[in-house]
Amino acid sequence: GVVDGRYRMQLNGRTSVSFTGPLPFEHYRLSVDLAVHQGGAGVIFLAEESGSIYRFLVTPDGALAIERQAATGEVVQVVPWSASPALAATPGVENHIRIERPGDGLIHFFADETPLVRFAVPPGMVQNRYGLVLTARQGQGLATFDNLRIERLP
Repeated sequence: GVVDGRYRMQLNGRTSVSFTGPLPFEHYRLSVDLAVHQGGAGVIFLAEESGSIYRFLVTPDGALAIERQAATGEVVQVVPWSASPALAATPGVENHIRIERPGDGLIHFFADETPLVRFAVPPGMVQNRYGLVLTARQGQGLATFDNLRIERLP
C-alpha cells in the first residue's frame, strides 16, 4: 500500500512478493528511490517467454545481486551478492537506483551516478518488463519505493 506518499511492501510470513507490468519500448531508463528496512528489495527489469523474471536486489547493509527467478520459483544468482560502497549500508536509508538498457546488448545498473554492474541481455525471447519486488528468506521484510520513473531511450 501507500504510506506517507511512498509505495510500501511488507512481508509477514511469505518469502517474496512482487508485481510486474510490460515496458512498451526496447531501450529504456528506469529509476526509483528505494529504502530497504529488512530483506532484499528492488526492481524487476526483464522477463523471458517461459515466465522467468530478472530482478535487481539491494539489502539494508549495502549489498546487491541480480537474480533470475523461474516461473517455478527457483532462484539462480546471475550476479552474486556483493557489497558496494555506492549503496547506503544502513537499514531504511534511501538509495536512488537507475537501470538503463541503451541498445548495446547490456543493461547498466547505477546507484545515484555511480555504476554498479552491467548485465548482458540473455539470448532468446526476452521482453522488457518492470516491477517491484521484496524478498526475505525468513519471511519478514519491509521496503519503500518512491519516484518511480520510466523513460524511453533513443
